[in-house]
Amino acid sequence: MDKLNAVPTFSIVNEDGGQVAMMDAVGETRACCWFTDAAEARAILKVMQEANPTAGLKLACHGLGGAFTVCNGWKTDEGTQAAKSAAGENIELRLQGNHHLANTTAPRLRELLAEHGFDPGCWTLPVFLCDRLASASFFPVFLSPRDLAVVWEKSGRKKEELPKDITVMDLRMLVQQWQTDANPWEIFHLVGSTEGAALAAELTGAPPPDESNGAPTGAQGAAEAGMEAEEEEEEEEVMV
Repeated sequence: MDKLNAVPTFSIVNEDGGQVAMMDAVGETRACCWFTDAAEARAILKVMQEANPTAGLKLACHGLGGAFTVCNGWKTDEGTQAAKSAAGENIELRLQGNHHLANTTAPRLRELLAEHGFDPGCWTLPVFLCDRLASASFFPVFLSPRDLAVVWEKSGRKKEELPKDITVMDLRMLVQQWQTDANPWEIFHLVGSTEGAALAAELTGAPPPDESNGAPTGAQGAAEAGMEAEEEEEEEEVMV
């Protein structure tokens, strides 16, 4: 749970702190969303404030682990991805990544989730991994390929050498793998965005992130792991 909570999510709440549901883009379903993309959270809040100027709407910050639990990310039969409004209306509970990334990857992720025994439910959340950025002690996991690319360059590698075969899976599949003996879960670390860390600091009063040059939060450790991995590759080539 601590690994997940290292990354912030954002939801829209009323002046009393209650979660606010919104209509989805299709206009058929209302949902409470926990956003991982800070820019999208800000933009959607602005639209909702303009439409409801007296509602006292604002953003609240939650750890990804807490949001994952609320949205029934754990593989259980008892959980649900829906709630009821005061009027008895069904409200979906969604972890919402960047809309473009989520929409682009959703068809394949839903297939993979079903193959691994998950009910995809009403949301998917892609995560991105690159073996060549991993070392024996640190394996970074990203919520955005942009952040992965930033760390790739920060580790001293050339932009044009960024691998094309980036692994993409749903967060639920990754968490399930963390819970097996086959994976050294302690080396995996979620790398959040600088924008997300800055918004979290703004909302909670915590110290702002000290990463520079637009690097995502946790990028220093990820970049050091990438450099270590590159050194390990070079050593293997020499041994061969």
